[in-house]
Amino acid sequence: MAQEHPTGMDEERVTVKISYPTPHSVLSSSSESGAPVAGLDAYELLEPLGAGGMGTVVKARHKMLGRLVAIKTLRKELSHDPLFARRFQKEAQALAAIHHPNVVAIHDFGAAVDGTLFLVMEYVEGPTLRRKLKHGPLPFVEALPLIRQICKGLEQAHKAGIVHRDLKPENILIGADGRPHVADFGLAVTHAGPSAFASFAVGPAGTLTYMAPEQKVSGGAVIPATDVFALGLIIYEILSGHVPEGAFEPLSSLVGTPPEIDEIVRRCLQADPLRRFANASLLYQALSRQDRALPGLTSHINRRTLLFAGVGSSALVLLGLGLGWMHLSRKIDLLEEKIIKITNGARYTAHPDGSASIEVEKKGEIRFQIVMSESPPTVECLRIRCDSSAPLKGFSFSVTDGKTTWNYVHPKPVPQGVWNTVIKAEKFTPALDFKNASSLKEAVLTLETSPGGTASTTMVMHELAFE
Repeated sequence: MAQEHPTGMDEERVTVKISYPTPHSVLSSSSESGAPVAGLDAYELLEPLGAGGMGTVVKARHKMLGRLVAIKTLRKELSHDPLFARRFQKEAQALAAIHHPNVVAIHDFGAAVDGTLFLVMEYVEGPTLRRKLKHGPLPFVEALPLIRQICKGLEQAHKAGIVHRDLKPENILIGADGRPHVADFGLAVTHAGPSAFASFAVGPAGTLTYMAPEQKVSGGAVIPATDVFALGLIIYEILSGHVPEGAFEPLSSLVGTPPEIDEIVRRCLQADPLRRFANASLLYQALSRQDRALPGLTSHINRRTLLFAGVGSSALVLLGLGLGWMHLSRKIDLLEEKIIKITNGARYTAHPDGSASIEVEKKGEIRFQIVMSESPPTVECLRIRCDSSAPLKGFSFSVTDGKTTWNYVHPKPVPQGVWNTVIKAEKFTPALDFKNASSLKEAVLTLETSPGGTASTTMVMHELAFE
């Protein structure tokens, strides 16, 4: 996957009409006079990665070392503007002051013969966090390590006396190994007193959605706790799929996270920066104390099991089925009260009686990552009771303990209207038998609408349970 490198010029800050460049129109290997461009002639320009109102980012390869890099340039006319040039240099200095695997590394900084400023950075092969979240929120077991790594990168910035000021999913790159990299320090300032990092901005700076209250007023003090506010918003968004607004619902009731996470988010989002975690290091320490929740969440759920739902990359159906508490009894109910609310291109509505309305478009898959602290109970069937607004071409279900996968594919279309059925254990392949199973790890539900039918199908699911 090609890198989506931040340009530092998002639409909320700058509105400039631009044309998307080719690599060699962005960075020519020679100046207008025909002389080589110092510092850039060592690179082979490959493809554009991003363009914004102030500059562009291009993927390149060092001709001698073979190393892939991302070259960020400031538009020529802005390179000659002292304020913009200073900001660009400030970003380079900020990156040079931070050495951490969770922060994009800087390799070089300079000016071309025509005065165009450039910054050579580490190339991260992978999407931004924003694009990753387009597939839906992350399960807690996946989100917690990711969030902590982001905090570690920012911790190093804070130790260097640097406040990022523009943290958001667009400015976090996810590498091929899953490691996050904090990027775009173009608005970074120091909180250690006057220095080269001091901001030239007179008014508010940042991205409005993720701004702390003190950023929204001129002259507001910017300190590491300013970044902590943005981190609190990002934590909530990673786990729920949206940024909290107003009197927001706690994550524990929304997606079933441990109650301690509610307190962590609440503290991050305090209006008074002195009441937040003072820096990313203290936030990291609070999150690290949640490690005990990962093996089974037993300290919070009292021998109950939590299903964390993640949407498959090809999914267009968003069910949210089965997120909630699953009692370790003879019945494993996948439609209990705590249901994740995913709204990525589909509508999902939970009802007070425990049922759920699901709107399906074409074919979709829900993948449940199951955290279970002990072996599952003995069951004899999968019971389904639902009401569909149109026939479904396909219905399949699977569950696995990591060693054995039990699969069921319904042999004919699911009818329109009420559908009550019991899928006996022997109908699964192999026959459903949890007696020798270790803790369950994953369950997958796949639905496919009938071709030529309505644009979408709404199903009211009243029951989905192992018995």
